[in-house]
Amino acid sequence: MGQAKAETNTINVANLNITGDSWWVVVVNKFGNWNGKVLGLPNGAEVQNNSNTSIFVPQNSGIKINNKSTGADSNNSAGVNVNNTTDILNENNANILNNINVEAISGENEANYNTGNGTINTGDIKSAVNLVNFADVNITAGNWTVVVVNVFGDWNGDLVFSNPNAFDLSLDSIDLLSITADSQSKLTISAENADPALGFNATPYWFKEISGNDGANSSSDWQTSNIFINENLLPNTKYEYAVKVRDSFGGESEFSDNLSKFTLAPPPSNLSAIFASGKALLTIDKLNNDNQSQSGYYFYRTNEIADHNSGWINSNVWEDTGLDCGKIYSYSVKYRNGDGVETNSIATTLTTNTCNSNNSGGSSGGSSGGSSGGGGGSIVPISSSIKKTLRGDINNDGKVDIKDFSILLANWGNKFKDQRADTNDDKKIDFKDFSIVMSDWTKNSIASNIKNNI
Repeated sequence: MGQAKAETNTINVANLNITGDSWWVVVVNKFGNWNGKVLGLPNGAEVQNNSNTSIFVPQNSGIKINNKSTGADSNNSAGVNVNNTTDILNENNANILNNINVEAISGENEANYNTGNGTINTGDIKSAVNLVNFADVNITAGNWTVVVVNVFGDWNGDLVFSNPNAFDLSLDSIDLLSITADSQSKLTISAENADPALGFNATPYWFKEISGNDGANSSSDWQTSNIFINENLLPNTKYEYAVKVRDSFGGESEFSDNLSKFTLAPPPSNLSAIFASGKALLTIDKLNNDNQSQSGYYFYRTNEIADHNSGWINSNVWEDTGLDCGKIYSYSVKYRNGDGVETNSIATTLTTNTCNSNNSGGSSGGSSGGSSGGGGGSIVPISSSIKKTLRGDINNDGKVDIKDFSILLANWGNKFKDQRADTNDDKKIDFKDFSIVMSDWTKNSIASNIKNNI
């Protein structure tokens, strides 16, 4: 003859305020034998365990459940003692009446009309009821879960927890899709879609800027959009970003791989061209970060670009040779940012000196006479009282050339440190000093001429 067994489990959760991002409780009722293990239990989680029930709750949850016996007329209790910093005013009244009738009938079998001994074998039967009452409970948590596991017979399975603060690894990882340079001060960063319907949070995205360059910003809060806009950036400057997401329980992923972008370069400005000693000397305002990645300058003769160009260089100064006298030339320049995006060009014109045969002949004759030891040259003693007569000769080497120009640029504007570069003694380095250097370009001082004629 079989055995019949009826069991009930009752848990009352009353007068409970649940706050925070997530809250959960797992109850394992052991009507049979559970031989498995608990794996991955979150740090600090509380375990209430006896021969009949195992209960798992978060740290400091305040939930206390007592299930000493299981079966007919069993008397179990549950209580909650929670201290929350959230101020909640409750006025609740609840009456709970549970009428449960559980029957376990093995079959009520009969044996009739037997002339000898007769037997009837019936199987065992178990009937169980789990009841959880929630009364006067206020839940303001982002997510909450109650799980009840009933074990009948023998179960060797394991109870595996996923850390509630860990990202749900069943979800696809999210990466950055692109960064668009909208201007010289604005970047738009786009991430892959994290759909809440697939298990992501309603506000899943957090963007982070990594370079720390001026103007760089990261997310200030979790956001719904997969687009992040960073403004007020520096021109032609590299910025680097990553994104992370969170699942519906608040678990956060690792940050994605980094993606970087340069802001656009500004339009070129203040192109100047000076003709000196058969050469064109071109200068343009310095580009920010002109030595990074693909950044640079491209100078060229406007209508003769194939034969007369600088190529992409990192210097904002370029010399062009092979100019004819008495001719107008047009020159252009453009910038390129670190990602190779070019600006539009700007242009200027340069007029070379008028051809003068008398001047050319005189120069040629003087040079020839000097080299032959005669030709009208005379020996003049050098006096120690001869002073520098060319204000553009910054380094005082008797001539005005690229060395003087380099000293001028090195001290330009706020970088003024070398007093020699202040050619007009007005306590600043600006275009007035530039004009003086250009007007004296390639000329020799009196002292240098005297030395050359000796």
